[in-house]
Amino acid sequence: MSGFDERFFQAIFQFAQKSFFLDTVGIFLADGVLYVLIFFSIIFVLLQKNWQKRIFLFLELTLACLLARGVVVEFIKFFYHKLRPFEFYGFEPLISASGRAFPSGHVTTLFAITIIVFLFNRSWGGWFLAFAIISSIARIFVGVHWPFDILGGVVLGTGTAFLVHFLLKGERVRIWPP
Repeated sequence: MSGFDERFFQAIFQFAQKSFFLDTVGIFLADGVLYVLIFFSIIFVLLQKNWQKRIFLFLELTLACLLARGVVVEFIKFFYHKLRPFEFYGFEPLISASGRAFPSGHVTTLFAITIIVFLFNRSWGGWFLAFAIISSIARIFVGVHWPFDILGGVVLGTGTAFLVHFLLKGERVRIWPP
């Protein structure tokens, strides 16, 4: 464990398990925001003006998430084992988590969704980004991730989303020209 990981984790986790209200908010932000963003990304898809845009945007979101979470994260976790903070320190986290800590699959998915939405609409994407960042910090607060787990998820989710967006650019231009 790096000194930065431990210090930054302690700076955030010190506020956990002291207030029922704060813990409840932290649990929702750490676990629930992903599902809220998935819901709003579906709304965003449905609000597109024509069916081709809807299908394409849905496809791009789905591919980015599946590639980021289902392939890249699992590949890294297969080869790299890192204990979660609650395993390292021996405490009970606010939410259940299992498996290897690095990178955060949750955060990877959050950022894959966020970046795709942002690339299509900066206004919606800005809101998604704010909630993705807050949820990422909450994953530290509830005791299931180190800061570098979060950073890894941000980089992988963002990178995969840009890759998928770039690879599908030709098809996107064919469906709706600039």
